[in-house]
Amino acid sequence: MGERKAGKSSFLNFLEASLPKDEFIPVRIDTQEIFPQLDQLFLGYLSQKAAVAIKDTLGLTKSIKMMA
Repeated sequence: MGERKAGKSSFLNFLEASLPKDEFIPVRIDTQEIFPQLDQLFLGYLSQKAAVAIKDTLGLTKSIKMMA
C-alpha cells in the first residue's frame, strides 16, 4: 500500500475534510486487520463496511443483514 510515514493517512484525512459531506461518505478500512483468502471475501468485507458507513451517516435505524 505504501511505505510508512509517506503521508497516506494525512492525504485521506485531507480528502475527508475537503470533500462535500452531502456527496461523499468516507469508508475507512484497515487493510492490516483483514487477510482475505478469496477476492469474494474481500469484496464482501468492503461491502459490509460501506453499508454500515452509509447507514450511520444517514441515521438509518434498520439493522443491516450481513451475509455469512
